[in-house]
Amino acid sequence: MNFGRGSRRSIRYSIFIGVLAGSVFSGSGAFAVDPTPITNQAELENIGGDLAGSYYLDFTETELELIAPTNNSTYITGIFTGTLDGRGKTLSGLTAPLFDTISGEVKDLNLATEILDGVVGNGALANTLDSIGIVNSVTVTGNVDGSFFSYVGGLVGSSSGTIIDSTVNGNVNGNSYTGGLVGSSSGSITGSYATGSVDGSNNVGGLVGYSEGAITNSHATGDVTGSGEYIGGLVGWLEEGETISNSYATGVVTGTGTDVEDHGIGGLVGYSSGYISGSHAEGNVIGSYEVGGLVGSTGGTLVNITNSYATGGVSGVDDVGGLVGLLDEAHTITNSYATGDVNGSGEYIGGLVGWLEAGAAISNSYATGDVTGTGTDEEDHGIGGLVGYSSGYISDSHAEGNVIGSDEVGGLVGSTGVATNITNSYATGNVSGEDDVGGLVGLLDVDHTITDSYATGDVTGDNNIGGLVGFLEDGATISNSYATGDVTGAAETEGGDAGGLVGLSSGVITNSHATGGVSGFFDVGGLVGDLQSTGSISNSYATGNVSATGTDGGFSDGWGGLVGESAGLISNSYATGNVVADFNYGSLIGYLALDEALELQILNSFATGSTTGGANGIEQINVGGVLTALDGLGGFVGCAVEDGSVDYSCIDSYKSFPETTPSILSVVNFVDAGEDPAFEIVACKNNGLPLISVLSASYTNTCTPNPAPASLSAALATAVQLNPKFNLLESTTLRLFLYLVGDNTIRITVEDFVVLGATGVNSKNLPVLLKLLKNVDLLTLDLNTINKNVKIANDLLKKQKKK
Repeated sequence: MNFGRGSRRSIRYSIFIGVLAGSVFSGSGAFAVDPTPITNQAELENIGGDLAGSYYLDFTETELELIAPTNNSTYITGIFTGTLDGRGKTLSGLTAPLFDTISGEVKDLNLATEILDGVVGNGALANTLDSIGIVNSVTVTGNVDGSFFSYVGGLVGSSSGTIIDSTVNGNVNGNSYTGGLVGSSSGSITGSYATGSVDGSNNVGGLVGYSEGAITNSHATGDVTGSGEYIGGLVGWLEEGETISNSYATGVVTGTGTDVEDHGIGGLVGYSSGYISGSHAEGNVIGSYEVGGLVGSTGGTLVNITNSYATGGVSGVDDVGGLVGLLDEAHTITNSYATGDVNGSGEYIGGLVGWLEAGAAISNSYATGDVTGTGTDEEDHGIGGLVGYSSGYISDSHAEGNVIGSDEVGGLVGSTGVATNITNSYATGNVSGEDDVGGLVGLLDVDHTITDSYATGDVTGDNNIGGLVGFLEDGATISNSYATGDVTGAAETEGGDAGGLVGLSSGVITNSHATGGVSGFFDVGGLVGDLQSTGSISNSYATGNVSATGTDGGFSDGWGGLVGESAGLISNSYATGNVVADFNYGSLIGYLALDEALELQILNSFATGSTTGGANGIEQINVGGVLTALDGLGGFVGCAVEDGSVDYSCIDSYKSFPETTPSILSVVNFVDAGEDPAFEIVACKNNGLPLISVLSASYTNTCTPNPAPASLSAALATAVQLNPKFNLLESTTLRLFLYLVGDNTIRITVEDFVVLGATGVNSKNLPVLLKLLKNVDLLTLDLNTINKNVKIANDLLKKQKKK
């Protein structure tokens, strides 16, 4: 469309007239009429006659003292759409809200409430701030009493507008939806704060009771008390999708409700279904259910807490956490921490989170406070240094505080459910409890995993006590993890299933180890106290000493350097700690329950520790009125019996290795417990040097001298002939031994394998041995590796002969 010169002039003139008319009649804009000065209370209340006008305070003094308004409810009634510029002056003596509703702008104004009773109403400035209303740099000093109202705030009762750089220095009292600054907000709040105490029922916050808008760079310092649910130091309820950023609260938060529905008590937010970042809470938090140092509980589709922390102590009943009481499914905590001590009298108490629900995740976060579960009922369980009960994911996180509870108590996690994964995480505090107590996890449920994690604290309990995990259930897995703390089964009538890594295990343990000492009353092991038939151990080891702390063990209990009682699979594993007990004690296993379905229960495993009988010297026990012999005294395995057998003598079922010769490199093929095995192959310690020895049908309970290479090969061949079902050459360890002690007259000891050294090797074959053992780990050898190494050795020998 084209316009001529005159047409363009006409258009510009029309626009000018329109702007001028709009400015004059609206009372705003660049061409607005001069604002009206307010010099006294009458003029102030007359604003109600022109709610769209522009006004400023212009009395001589800095302060104008007001008396009760004419209508006793607000000084200015109606919807104010104009502007009021306080110009830094103060209206004092307020007994009611200044405005009913603000839809315009109020700025640079100070309000001081009546000294004794304060403002009676929803807020000192206004009952309501609507969606286009703006409050900028307004300060309230004094109390607001909204005890007969809901939606009560120190500044505004309810807001859907914008609040900037505003402050309330006074106490606020109301019912539901009560906040130190705003009772309920669906607008934005920036750079604002409240310092007084806040008291209400439901949805009560130090700054905002209920927030459906963004809160940025704001804080609250007063104590907050609520008799219902969703009580927070900054916000009572943060609605879904909304944000709190770079904000904090420092007051004590108390939820006085005792009903199970009165929950969601948090140092910053009572209930959050939004996003919290760069924020913190410092005050102590006290409540009943879903109580957290930062957030009481979360809900909604997506909640993120990032770069935030809480430092106050937290106490409650159920679902109590140093940072969050209950973190709902699919919600996350990242780069956050809690430092306060946590106490709970019920279940699910954690240093960071009380209850981590399915799908929720914690990463790069930690807790340093001590955690105490004071409940005594058997249902009061799930006490953890980081998380009380977890069905979610934990990675790159840790806990440093000591943990005390009853059942399912862990240095990092008390108990787990659904599908928990723990990776690259650790706990350093001491842990004590009754049943299912672990340095990292008390109870690890079915199909859950622990990977690349560790615990260093000492662990004490009654049953199922482990340096890393108290109870590892069927299908659960531990890999590449370890524990270094001492483990003690403390209760004399209980005190069982104590292990340096796991107390009671039905799961899978691989590439893991324990170094702490272990003591208990029955089923005590350097790595695992009781390994059940569905459990397995591979490529793992224990170095701590094992001891019995009483004589209450039964005939089927054991004390072992690696496992106390075992009915599962053990492969490529070893123990080096010494064992002291009264009966059924072995340098590797104390009591072995033989399972006909398992062809090999011990494979490529050894123990080097000594075994010593305790001072009590018990050799028999009364079982059903019959004295049963307990001949499992020392050796590699203290006692081996067919699983389920009651009447037995250990020596009749399994030939114990001599107590004076505990150093064993073993590949043992067990037959039925009721039958005599055709042969056993063991390594015995003879004059301090482990040598290979073959015990055949004669069962001589001594180690034979190390034979010449030729006779040893012949002895091994004879052993194979005695039991054709046992293919000796399929044993990786013995196959390598057979090769090394064959035609080339190379001898190697157990210790040589462990340290990859060489003893008794002639000078011609030393290069072959060193080449063969270079970068070879006994615990990871397999048949393919052996075959490859044998070929390498053969090639080197051929080259050597040519030279």
